[in-house]
Amino acid sequence: MNHSKRLLLWGHTLLMLVALALPGSLRAQGNFVYTADDIRGANTVSAFSVGPSGALTLLPGSPFLTGGIGIANGYYASNRTTVSAHHNFLFASNAGSNDVSVFRIHRGTGALSLVEGSPFATGGFGDLGGIALSPTPDGRFLMAGNSESSNVTVFAISSGGALSPIEGSPFAAQSSPDGIRVSPNGKFLAVAEFNANQIEMFSIAPNGSLTSLGAYPGVAATGGGIAGVDIDCYPRLLYDAEASTGDTIVEGYSISDKGALTPVPGSPFEPGVGRNSNVVLLGYSGGRKTLYVSNESSNTITAFKVSSSGSLSLLAGSPFAMNQGSDQPSGMAISRDGRLLYVANRSNMVSVFSVGEDGVLTEVAGSPFPTGQSGLLDSLTAFPPRAIPILEALIGGCFFPEEQRLRSSSDRLPIRP
Repeated sequence: MNHSKRLLLWGHTLLMLVALALPGSLRAQGNFVYTADDIRGANTVSAFSVGPSGALTLLPGSPFLTGGIGIANGYYASNRTTVSAHHNFLFASNAGSNDVSVFRIHRGTGALSLVEGSPFATGGFGDLGGIALSPTPDGRFLMAGNSESSNVTVFAISSGGALSPIEGSPFAAQSSPDGIRVSPNGKFLAVAEFNANQIEMFSIAPNGSLTSLGAYPGVAATGGGIAGVDIDCYPRLLYDAEASTGDTIVEGYSISDKGALTPVPGSPFEPGVGRNSNVVLLGYSGGRKTLYVSNESSNTITAFKVSSSGSLSLLAGSPFAMNQGSDQPSGMAISRDGRLLYVANRSNMVSVFSVGEDGVLTEVAGSPFPTGQSGLLDSLTAFPPRAIPILEALIGGCFFPEEQRLRSSSDRLPIRP
């Protein structure tokens, strides 16, 4: 690498460090929550602004029509809506019409504008359990797990937000996708396959194409299977939750450079609390990592402390009960700074918890907050999305929003440690 190019890379890194050192109010113009309403018929996305206390207020113009059709049913852990900080896009799937809608997020107001051409057909079928979505962190591709056709559509994302299936798409999966997640370094896709009670790992090529690396079975869950999945940046850790008629079951794995999974010490984790867990979500608070699990049958959230080895220990006070009005909590999202946890409820309500320095949850005043819609709310997302601590991102070779914004205006080289 020549001297000028080295200086350019270090200059970009310095800019990112300065940006992350600024107060949150200077870095972001607002914080918003978006729900996949999954209405049987004309589908919508509800949009909320987030107040200083964590209280949610519906935005003017909400709900926003997706142009597609929902199913008001399906898997709890199918992440039907997600965001990409690259160009500020919101993606929402419509399992009834087997397509994906793309909105541009107006950063100042949180309002949504449907991208021309939306919705975009997947070429697969999702009306058994839903269409789960996960973008690559560089903003180039969107993965869509089609539950009924047991395959994954890979879309190329244009600078204007239009989606185009790549060559060879959709790619076959071994069984029906439930929750899916692209790793923060953009190299792997994890697909929770509920009916087969397994995690299937895929490698992601530079052109977005997928190659299966094999599947890893869950423990013998009682009447259920692996539903939700989340992935850490560094160390590369994967966690899944098994839906069952019993208590919380979480499995943890380390991910090798080639995408192979090895159980972490103590896995599987069965603390004897919570009922029918489906969704897992990693959070960051006070320099500590926490894993949250939504328990649909007991209306609680189980919280674990994550050790450096990846093993889990139950947080004091866990599981945390939810206020009256919540029902069957499922999809979750964490605020950019890790201080708020948002939870979707099938009662078409959104619960909001403040996250303490130790990861302990306290539901905010006024929670849960109604969407006012008639669908079956299982999924939501937050914007700006959850941030990765900068040192972890640099060490783990992961992307994060500041890097994406710097790269969006030109074809600069990716920054690596």
